[in-house]
Amino acid sequence: MIYSKDPIGEVTVLSDSTHIKDKGVGNVLILLIVLQCLDSGELLINDTVKVNELVEKESKGIEAINFKKGEEITLSQLIRLHLCKMSPDTSLLLAKLYREKTKRSAQERLNTFVQEQSLTANCCKNISGRKRRNAPQMYTINDLKIIANEWTKLPKKTFEYITQNECVYNGKLFERKDLKLGTELFPYRISWGNNRITFHAGTIYIILEAKNQYELDKQLLTLMSDQPARKETLDTLIARRGNSTHFDKNELAIVVTGDTYFGEFYSKRRLSRGKWDPLKEKGYEYALENVKFFLEEADFSIINLEAVLVDDLEKSPLLREKRFVLGGQATQTMNTLRTSAVNLVTLATNHIGDYGQEGVHSTLTTLKAHKMPWIGSGFDEEDALCPYRITTQEQDIFIFNGYWFISRHHVDYEMYALGKHLGGNCISEYFLQAIRETKQKYPSSKIIVICHWSQDYKAIQKYQHSTAEELITAGTDLIIGHGSHAIQTVGEILSKNVLYGLGNFVFSSEGEFELHPNSLPYGMVAKLNVLGKHMNATLHFLQEENHRTNYQPQEINSEDFELILSEWGVERIESLGWKIEKGKRTLSKKLW
Repeated sequence: MIYSKDPIGEVTVLSDSTHIKDKGVGNVLILLIVLQCLDSGELLINDTVKVNELVEKESKGIEAINFKKGEEITLSQLIRLHLCKMSPDTSLLLAKLYREKTKRSAQERLNTFVQEQSLTANCCKNISGRKRRNAPQMYTINDLKIIANEWTKLPKKTFEYITQNECVYNGKLFERKDLKLGTELFPYRISWGNNRITFHAGTIYIILEAKNQYELDKQLLTLMSDQPARKETLDTLIARRGNSTHFDKNELAIVVTGDTYFGEFYSKRRLSRGKWDPLKEKGYEYALENVKFFLEEADFSIINLEAVLVDDLEKSPLLREKRFVLGGQATQTMNTLRTSAVNLVTLATNHIGDYGQEGVHSTLTTLKAHKMPWIGSGFDEEDALCPYRITTQEQDIFIFNGYWFISRHHVDYEMYALGKHLGGNCISEYFLQAIRETKQKYPSSKIIVICHWSQDYKAIQKYQHSTAEELITAGTDLIIGHGSHAIQTVGEILSKNVLYGLGNFVFSSEGEFELHPNSLPYGMVAKLNVLGKHMNATLHFLQEENHRTNYQPQEINSEDFELILSEWGVERIESLGWKIEKGKRTLSKKLW
């Protein structure tokens, strides 16, 4: 990621700047040229242009508008569509309109600008900005600094065009979401891919080649604050939150379970259809009856709370936007967790923002009031990063919790903690850096990352593999995942163990496994046995098909275990060092 911050009118050109290869800035520069022509009167906002065959061919692209040959579009529409998508088809159509109305080549105009402003010679060989096989392109942040500064010379009325966020074309709404960090809006911006130029408070912020939209927004906040990304050390955070436990012994059992939700959302559905509902008829503890002993017999137990704790389950801004909005009754949920020997809850999930900022705040204050420790969310971004630390006479263990990045969950649902915005802890560079710092400061410690990731009832995704590799490279010793609601197999990356998916622990949904016959209808409980300086893991399996268990998860039988072994592959499991114990229906392994 490359970034800069300059006062408007006082742009500093760097003497040594990194070249971004195989890409150009044509899609940015063509918009500037068109707005300059609007200002000079060479173009009029109601000018029109017809789609030709060349533009129509670009409709296959991911960001394409899907123009059809012969369609006519106004410059006003085209500017707004270009701001929303910055796609090759809108870039080429802007160039066509420019050529037809001014009788000059748009590419020649761009070439002249490049020469006059002393930009990188080959930064704009293609108006679309993308890679061109027979004309290699490259640019630097200096090129964008100069282009951005030219934008600020436009009259205010013309400059205002870049605040346009939506356009209806052929009955379809194209839009770019407001850039809102905390309570502050940033309307003056140009975004393409994971790049952005932002004009705010007399300053030009440029961020290029970010990994994703979250990293873009995070870096903008950091540049604006003029302060380090984190103000508190992790040690200070842990102490302030009380997120630590010391066991004055050498042997203990830590139990980690999967997705947990007592099912108020599904309860309402069942009752509305006149079906029997376990939550109403049997209460909250009913679902835990057959598996509660896992928590009670452990020295320290962790569950993934996949719900927002609120008093009013109907008060969600996402009720008509998300298919599943998971709210849990605060008092009843907490009373059940407290009487079930739960010691820590993880919160970084795709549901933490289901009830907006109020819902996250309600969840945190409820946990705090009941003296229930949590990780994965917090009262601000730093608080959300705080891990939990467990020490024994011979081991020092840090447990982090994060949710992998999904664009829609950031842009549309605002699920992630960012600055003062409440949400879940995003697995990001900020997250990875915290792991690196912990390992550097405490090199003999062990780091466990509990991840919420994957797609519901699906097999392991490539993105899980790449995310796991990043985490382990940063210093993670063990990854425990959940999020797919079905178990996913074990693995190993760089000699470190990955439990890809624990599946559900207690999750009172409506028999979703029947809709996903390729998924295994089981859950896993990971029992981590600390023995001096070593740790062994034992994996226990649960039957999670609610229609089969009558909403009471229970240990699997031998037939279930054979199915799991068949799906995962006995030879593969054993090659990874796991011991298969058919009598106990478990897998076990020495982790370190």
